[in-house]
Amino acid sequence: MKHKTELRKGLAQVKITGAAESGTPISANDKAAGTLLSRAGDVAIAYLRFDRATGPMQAGEATVTWDGKKLAILLSLQMKKTLLKRRVF
Repeated sequence: MKHKTELRKGLAQVKITGAAESGTPISANDKAAGTLLSRAGDVAIAYLRFDRATGPMQAGEATVTWDGKKLAILLSLQMKKTLLKRRVF
């Protein structure tokens, strides 16, 4: 059995231009790349598939860009339950 050395999915800080609500699916090259979770101005947190999150992406009418940095966030148990109910993971 091979060990995975790279994360395939995770939280990332993205820049967003345009209107998009939390929960909006993010797509890249007409494939699902993630979900927009939270937004403040032109910065947002998204749950992304890192292998598909290349170049400019779309979230509704908004354009999403990612600089390749992954977030290391410790989630509380309550937050994990909330995200699981939304089927983010």
